[in-house]
Amino acid sequence: MAEEKNQIEVRSKLNKAIALVDAQLLRLEEIKTSSYQTHGEFKWAPGSNYVSCQIQKSTDIHELISIHSSIRTKKGDYEASAKMMHLDSFPSYLWQNIPAEKWLFDIELRIKIVNRHLVEKELNKKKAILEKHLSEDDKLERTLKSLGFE
Repeated sequence: MAEEKNQIEVRSKLNKAIALVDAQLLRLEEIKTSSYQTHGEFKWAPGSNYVSCQIQKSTDIHELISIHSSIRTKKGDYEASAKMMHLDSFPSYLWQNIPAEKWLFDIELRIKIVNRHLVEKELNKKKAILEKHLSEDDKLERTLKSLGFE
């Protein structure tokens, strides 16, 4: 009786783990349908040189993180200055006439896109390992569910 209860618990944990991996894979799919909010041409001077980065095509994670950090810092400084001047209302911080939040969104989206393949590969590896331990009944149940027969 105790062994049967343990098997039921393990089976439940296994199904929950697979469901969790499936949910994470689904979230990765949502990245494909996300849209950028800026034109993507980011111009800045991280050092003494003026640089341009096409965010929507970049694969340089270091540069993307540096740009993200710069925008966050400048936005924070801007808001701190407004508060120091006792302003209750003031315009949002803009970079190249685009709200900072849109730039930050685009950079985060691009990093997710660049990393998506690596994350997806790892999740599929985990799923394959987990699925090896499914009982025949669970495999049949999953097959029926995937075919729309619940």
